[in-house]
Amino acid sequence: MLWPILATLIVGAVALGVYVERSVARDLRASVDDELTRAVTGGVIGAEGPGGGRLGLPEPPDGQNRDPADAERTVAPIQVLIDGSGAILDAAPDEAEALFTAEQLATLAGTEETRTVEGDPRYRVRTVARQPDNTLVVAFSLEQVDNSMTSLRRNLLIGGVGLIAVQAVVVWLIAGAVARPVTRMSDVAHRIAEGDLDAHVGPAEGPQETATLATDLSSMLTTLRETIEIREEAAADATRARDDMARFIADASHELRTPLTALKGYSDLHRNGMLDGDGLDRAMDRIGDESERLTRLVTDLLKLARPSDVSEPVDLAAIVSAVGHDIRAAHPDRRIGVSGVDGDADRTVVTGDPSHLHQAVLNLAANACHHTPAGTPVELAVVAENDRVRVSVTDHGPGVDPADADQLFLPFTRGDSSRSRRSHDGAGLGLALVHQIVERHRGAVAVTDTEGGGATFTMNLPRSAPSSGEPQNGATVPVEPVTNL
Repeated sequence: MLWPILATLIVGAVALGVYVERSVARDLRASVDDELTRAVTGGVIGAEGPGGGRLGLPEPPDGQNRDPADAERTVAPIQVLIDGSGAILDAAPDEAEALFTAEQLATLAGTEETRTVEGDPRYRVRTVARQPDNTLVVAFSLEQVDNSMTSLRRNLLIGGVGLIAVQAVVVWLIAGAVARPVTRMSDVAHRIAEGDLDAHVGPAEGPQETATLATDLSSMLTTLRETIEIREEAAADATRARDDMARFIADASHELRTPLTALKGYSDLHRNGMLDGDGLDRAMDRIGDESERLTRLVTDLLKLARPSDVSEPVDLAAIVSAVGHDIRAAHPDRRIGVSGVDGDADRTVVTGDPSHLHQAVLNLAANACHHTPAGTPVELAVVAENDRVRVSVTDHGPGVDPADADQLFLPFTRGDSSRSRRSHDGAGLGLALVHQIVERHRGAVAVTDTEGGGATFTMNLPRSAPSSGEPQNGATVPVEPVTNL
């Protein structure tokens, strides 16, 4: 704020100095011109050259003597009589012949004007045409005028610099007094913008406008604190209510449905006479396993919000193989492919909760079957990559709308616009549960487009040992509760 004011003061001082300098120069030049006019018309000039006597001051009247004091006070003009070519015919005083160059006199010959002749010093010249073909040149030296102007410019410069310095100090003091409370309030506003709601505006001081601004800012900050406190309390209450409702409804409707689907599939196979011999025995074993797992799920549903104390080696290849059998039984009309389950089991082992990991893989596979047309093939694969194990579920259905991809793993999200729905589908929490389970096992889940059409859901989990900072050698790894359902 100070620099524009100083720039304005400097421009104003310079403009004033230039105006004064030019005004004084014009007045002094006009004064010299008046002297020249009086010299030409007032009888200061004597005879007109050859035949009329010497040039110079007029002689006093007969019988009177020249007053020496008057002679000292009178500044006699320089007079030079020249012909048409600029040659000097007469001059007064005698040394005037050397004051002008031949080129300057040639320029003045035959003219009647007033001009400044450059030189050292300069002269103000008035020319008067005389007959025959003669020109009288009357001049006054501008040495005193130039000296006066030099002194004036020096005084203007010194005075202007001093004036600007004084004004700068005064403006700086005034600007500081005005800007100090504004700067303080700006710092407070910046702290508030960064989240420091404990910032204190301070007392209202300074001009009336800044005092009013400080009062308004303090009032706004108080209102903001109260509003944020109310919103935080309301958000906490809403979050608790939403979590309680989500944990019960989502777990009941989705965690229980997928094992029931497998059981129903085996029972349908038996009812239709499609199981006999070894197939029947295997189906009954799977029914028994699913029944046991269903019992565990019912017990765990109410505990899902609390950290799990289960942390043991889990072979994802075995889980993918088991899910493949479950999905084949539940969807006999589909071609269910399983790959990667016959490799080195040690490379596909992760640390975590086997029932939760089984549920995550089963949810992805069931999701692929539920949201694609009947008969669409689905592939399950498990691959060990460096220190991670990747489980993928690939379908060849309509795929996922890119607009829904970012929201697909959020609770209550349904990709109706891109994937087919069925009447018995739940509230859209299956993929959200997968996301929660994978995150609690320090992994990540994502969806990409399948080459040729469809969607591929991928789970990436850390292999074997837990991540840095977690217990090693089979120690308990707490699994965090679901917090956003």
